[in-house]
Amino acid sequence: MKNFLEEFRRFCAKGNVLELATGVMIGGAFSSIVNSLVNDILMPLIGLLTGGVDLSGLFVALDFQSYPSIEAAQAAGVGTLNYGAFLQAGVNFLIIALCVFLAVRAINRLVPKRQQPKKEERLCPYCCEPIHEKAVKCRWCGSSLEENGKAEQQPLNQSEQNPEKKTSLLRKLDEKKKECAERDAKQQAVKKKRNHEMSL
Repeated sequence: MKNFLEEFRRFCAKGNVLELATGVMIGGAFSSIVNSLVNDILMPLIGLLTGGVDLSGLFVALDFQSYPSIEAAQAAGVGTLNYGAFLQAGVNFLIIALCVFLAVRAINRLVPKRQQPKKEERLCPYCCEPIHEKAVKCRWCGSSLEENGKAEQQPLNQSEQNPEKKTSLLRKLDEKKKECAERDAKQQAVKKKRNHEMSL
């Protein structure tokens, strides 16, 4: 029993549980405020624009007869389509969504934006594309960058100091790409020939 109480105490002391409980309480209070705004302020104005008609009381009887109210139709055993209540629920949703949007927008303006640290980059010695300084394999050409357990270091600002080397590396990369393309074409031709022979 003592272990159970201790575990329950630790569970209640967790930050997520407290934040969730606070959110539920604030959400309940916020919901009552929105309901009062809709029922006491907006709906009378909408009813005034529609000639004093209460939206929540709008309905259609399924026997297509006229009834003074929803309660009278239901008392007569007739089904009703209460589209007025649906319209009111839609208005409630739009108002809640608008209020949440405004609150989140205001909070985002108050909270300072976090500055993302800049990643230091260097150039791949094989394809001359920018990569992270701690990378051990180029994400562009797939070349291994490790040499004696350490990656070769070539800062970005040194890319223009040796243009001949860069040109030769690009030429080698193009040759490798052509070889890969030719190999893939040969493999595709072999597969087509094999599939054709199997279909005969």
